[in-house]
Amino acid sequence: MKISDPIKIGKLELKNRITMAAMDLGYVDRGFVTDQLVSFYEERAKGGVSLIIVGGCYTEKIGRMWTGMIGLDNDQFIPGLKRLAHLIHENGAKIGAQLLHGGGCCHPFFIKDQPVSASPVRCLNKRIANIARELTPGEIQETIHNFASASERAKEAGFDCVEIISSMGYLINQFLSPLTNRRKDRYGGDLHGRMTFMLELIAAVREKVGQDYPLIIKISGDELMPGGNKLQEHIEIAGALEKAGIDAISVSPGRHDAPISVMSMYIPQGAYLFLAEEIKKEVCVPVIAGNRLASWQVIKQSVENGQADLVSLGRPLIADPELPNKILEHRYDRIRWCLSCNQGCFDNIVNFKPVACTVNARVGSEHIYKIQKTRKPRKVMVVGGGPAGMEAARVCGLRGHQVSLFEKGNRLGGQVHYASMPWGRSELRNIIAFLESELRSLEVKIFLNRKVNRAMITSEETEVVIIATGAKTHMPLTKGINNPHVLSAAEALSGEREVGQQVAIIGGGSVGCETAIHLAKMGNTPPPNAIFLMKNRIADMDQAVAKTVRGPRKITILGKKRVFGIGIGVSTKWVVLDLLKELGIKLINEVEVEEIKFVAEGSPENGLVFSREGQRQFVRADTVVIATGFEAEESLYVQVKELPGIDLHIIGDAKHPRNILDAVHEGFDAGYRI
Repeated sequence: MKISDPIKIGKLELKNRITMAAMDLGYVDRGFVTDQLVSFYEERAKGGVSLIIVGGCYTEKIGRMWTGMIGLDNDQFIPGLKRLAHLIHENGAKIGAQLLHGGGCCHPFFIKDQPVSASPVRCLNKRIANIARELTPGEIQETIHNFASASERAKEAGFDCVEIISSMGYLINQFLSPLTNRRKDRYGGDLHGRMTFMLELIAAVREKVGQDYPLIIKISGDELMPGGNKLQEHIEIAGALEKAGIDAISVSPGRHDAPISVMSMYIPQGAYLFLAEEIKKEVCVPVIAGNRLASWQVIKQSVENGQADLVSLGRPLIADPELPNKILEHRYDRIRWCLSCNQGCFDNIVNFKPVACTVNARVGSEHIYKIQKTRKPRKVMVVGGGPAGMEAARVCGLRGHQVSLFEKGNRLGGQVHYASMPWGRSELRNIIAFLESELRSLEVKIFLNRKVNRAMITSEETEVVIIATGAKTHMPLTKGINNPHVLSAAEALSGEREVGQQVAIIGGGSVGCETAIHLAKMGNTPPPNAIFLMKNRIADMDQAVAKTVRGPRKITILGKKRVFGIGIGVSTKWVVLDLLKELGIKLINEVEVEEIKFVAEGSPENGLVFSREGQRQFVRADTVVIATGFEAEESLYVQVKELPGIDLHIIGDAKHPRNILDAVHEGFDAGYRI
């Protein structure tokens, strides 16, 4: 069984095993399909995916999570959906609609009503935290009817299948889960009773669309919640679904309010394949695996090793629409991999904004940005080999300009090189690998170890200069800052300087927190060693696992602000804060560092003196790490901004230190405009 093999879901034949997961995008207008939505999906269909699931599509207004969802509760949406389906088919893919009802997860602001659920329980999502109203038996029948009508509209619009989502903590999951279903009638009780709503809903949908129309259902496999449904319950659920006539089962673990992340880069790739694999053993219908499939090896092997029949990719296909074709054609080095950073996609959705992408600036603007060869090629000099400069050089190269890229260091990547060093952050390197590959393909001239000055720019007779010189570490004016035991975060992460056993980190933002996690992990037991210790009964499981979690260092973070993790996206911040707690890292907030003291090697008087709440305090440290942020490296821009006859641009951290998304997007914009 290969990833390239065709497969059938019911009577629907798919050309390969790569499907696109439903994702809220925010590209609709009051539920209606827009040019923006069509262009986004049209490009993914061209990229070789076999099936695109769009949505979630709300089946009734009270189940709408926000205004960015596709509407399927009224016939007025059918013409736009027909147009979308036609273009997807025209470009070689099949299309399905995901039917979604948020239930108790809906925000009263968007539905203009009290949310409904299986029982009157409080939503565990802290951003909503409302108490839902229990659906009456009559309202349940109306909700089921609305699901069935929505499926009929999808079929009428030319969609090839529908997917019903019963995972992620939405309405059907709220009926399935003992955490949210406290009912005493036939829709509650044991697992068999809690499945009643789901099974009646499937029967109603089947009656509307007919026996031959493919139905997919998405289940959790494990809710990842204390007291929630685990794998064994989902195996039983899967068996009942197969008997009910479902044609495929998609496994997507967790809930949005679960204490365990399902989409953070801190989760090992392929970690959740186990759930799909175990469910696949118990059913005969195709099983689709999703979540944290972010490398071509994991994607291919999940199918070829028999862990799943198909894969469902979301963010990777946002990042690179051509990913399926590149995998099928073995063009692995040309894949623009998702970083699993969530900065532009999930963080935007959580904040009710349209989806963007850190690594792909065209996402959501495919209908606007069409990269074409220029009629007037120009000589372009890009100064700085970080993500902003590399992206600017890539786009200039695509447009046919004569491009030279100058980097003062001995490698490309800029600050991403250091940002990817902390534990769990290595996937950030993917953006540099992609851009390097593209620059080679475009024959952009790259000069390393070349610091550019005003005279060089003048002598090169360049027409366009893009300043992307990045940022430098901000060093606070603190007494003792020049002591040799004081390191920048970059020095601590790279291993350029020795790090002691007791570490104090000044700065509680993203850099300080990620550096602390990395240093706390240093010296931990590698997992294969831990398995050896357990297998041979040298250590018990708790001891061995504890040794894999952290190393021996004692870490303290001193933050000036009240909260820690400023600068980390909302969907990742809680994961980082949980890791800090798990690793026993001490957090001291609202401090003013007064002095860094080093009396003698090994002295108990070595450390930091700081004030907090009017009291002078001390923390012991062998090493002090500075993580107080960055400041723009704009000296070259200041030198050349008055040069006549040069089209000058400044982008990325050289303009103002921010994040990778801003750097890549500014690089793209600069290259596109030239």
